[in-house]
Amino acid sequence: MMRLYYRDGDNWINMPYWAFSYISLGSTIALKKEPQKRLIIGLALPVRAYAAALIAMGIVVSRVKIPLENMQESEFFEYLRTIQSGTSVFYLVKEKWYPGEFVEVTQIHDRSFVHVIWKKGKQKCTCAIPLENARKRIRIVGSTKNDAPEKKISRCIVYNKEFLDIMLGSDHGNEFVLRSRLECTIIGCVNTLRNEIKDTQISYGQKHSEGTLQDVLRVKRFMSDGSAYRSNIVPSNREPSAHTIYSEIPYMTIFDGAISFLKWRDFWRKSHWTVLLDKTEPHFQEAVDLLNQEYMEKRVDENFNENMFSLPKGVETIAFNEYLK
Repeated sequence: MMRLYYRDGDNWINMPYWAFSYISLGSTIALKKEPQKRLIIGLALPVRAYAAALIAMGIVVSRVKIPLENMQESEFFEYLRTIQSGTSVFYLVKEKWYPGEFVEVTQIHDRSFVHVIWKKGKQKCTCAIPLENARKRIRIVGSTKNDAPEKKISRCIVYNKEFLDIMLGSDHGNEFVLRSRLECTIIGCVNTLRNEIKDTQISYGQKHSEGTLQDVLRVKRFMSDGSAYRSNIVPSNREPSAHTIYSEIPYMTIFDGAISFLKWRDFWRKSHWTVLLDKTEPHFQEAVDLLNQEYMEKRVDENFNENMFSLPKGVETIAFNEYLK
């Protein structure tokens, strides 16, 4: 990641140290392996600019190396529980992929089954696949709209393929643009995050393969229907709703600012947290007090080593685990 640049006029400039430190933080927290606990990280920042987007980038890039087939069965089951009924899938039958829809996950006599409806020509077929077989036979596309699969494939594969292959490695590119997996939800100001993620040009390597953070983050809100995604943004000024909260559970929820944390914290307790608080914002101290209260009342341990990552001067941190609800 040290070969990342950003565009300044006609020139490419090395990303500053603080940018790499946020990416590194995201990479460090991307592979936590305690399924019964969730990580809470709080950062008090001199300024919030790009912090959420860069931490999310580190998470997405690191977790792309974990294909669904390599997930533990319990992890895969929890992932499927976050998928909405009607989400488009591809279903493998005799070495051929057919378009279909995800229906639900059920448990019968201590065994889990994935239910899908798939299409062969004009015929619709309903089936229940044992969970242990589903990872190899189902690909989640990530839209509840029934677009033609040919359109999804052609649209995704051509999307800045050169940049993605360099950033992620060519072995991961195809799965990355074909399969949805919600790694991060950022709660913050949509317009600010759009400018940082979609409008900031970056490049990688000496040949400066060009792209944007959106090419890596694949924010669902900024993509067309039917495109596979890896992250999403929820407006911090929106009132919490059951649909917004429970439709999908991300690996990491990033609260981008005090208002995001104060308003939404009680609705995202099934994921890990990164709480970003700008020291200059009006509700900073109120958010700090509530995060400290979370630490005092709910922490299980502090085994996560804060020295595993290096952050810019002036950034204060707190990191602890609590039991996953």
